[in-house]
Amino acid sequence: MATLDDFDLASLLRGEPGAWAAFVDASAPLLRGAIRRVLGGHGLADATADVLQEVYLKLCRQDARLLRGYRRERARLSTWLCVVAAHAALDEVRTRRRARATESAAVCAEAVAAPAPPFQLPPDLLSPRQLLVLRLLHERGLEVAEVARLLGIAEQSVRSLHHKALAKLREARTRLFG
Repeated sequence: MATLDDFDLASLLRGEPGAWAAFVDASAPLLRGAIRRVLGGHGLADATADVLQEVYLKLCRQDARLLRGYRRERARLSTWLCVVAAHAALDEVRTRRRARATESAAVCAEAVAAPAPPFQLPPDLLSPRQLLVLRLLHERGLEVAEVARLLGIAEQSVRSLHHKALAKLREARTRLFG
C-alpha cells in the first residue's frame, strides 16, 4: 500500500484483522491536519484529538455506513476523508459557539436583572450596553477579556464602553452635586 488513496477499503469493511489499525495509521496524520486547520482558525486547536476521535466514530457508526458510501470514482479517499474531518471540526466550532452564546445570555440576563443601585440614575444616562458592561466589570468582578468574550466584542470595545459610561457618570455627578 503506497498511499492512503490506494488503501483497500474492502478489507476494512469485511473486518479483516489489522485493517482498522492500518487505516488509522495511514489516515490519522491527514485527518489531524485537516481538523487542526479548521479549529485553529477559531482558536480551538486544543480540541483536535477529540474531533479526530469523533471522525473515526462517525466512520464506524451504523455498520460503517459512511465509509460504505464512499465512491472512488467521485473523489480520492484522502479528499473525501478531509471533507468528513472538516465537517466534524465545523460541528465542534458550532457546538462551542452555541455553548458560549448560552452562557453569555445567562450571565447578561443575570446582570441586567440585578437590583437597581440605591440611587436613581437619570433616565437614558447610560445605554443598556454601557450599563451591562459596568455591571459585569464592577458588580460581577469579571475581567475585560471575560466581558469581551461574553458579549462577543473586542476587548477594546469593552474598555471604550466602560470609559464612556464612567465619563457620563462623572458628568452627571458634577451636574447634580456641583
